[in-house]
Amino acid sequence: AMTKRTLTSARALKAECARIAKQGWSSDNEEFIAGLVAVAVPVRDTAGEVRAAIAVHAPTARFSLVQARAALPRLEVAAQKMGALL
Repeated sequence: AMTKRTLTSARALKAECARIAKQGWSSDNEEFIAGLVAVAVPVRDTAGEVRAAIAVHAPTARFSLVQARAALPRLEVAAQKMGALL
């Protein structure tokens, strides 16, 4: 495990992937690096295929996961604009 929050079982990872697919965005609550949070959204091309992702990462001392989630609408707009160019 990378941190105490890292998902380490196949069952937990499968559940997390299902949650991400359902809600359309992902988050990292110190699962990869202790003290770092992130949210990400997919960048889809004009056919709807995922081609990339755009994310916001920040240290928890400066940016909470709640604040990161508040950035999701702006990330989604940016992802749509990027996807239109693909």
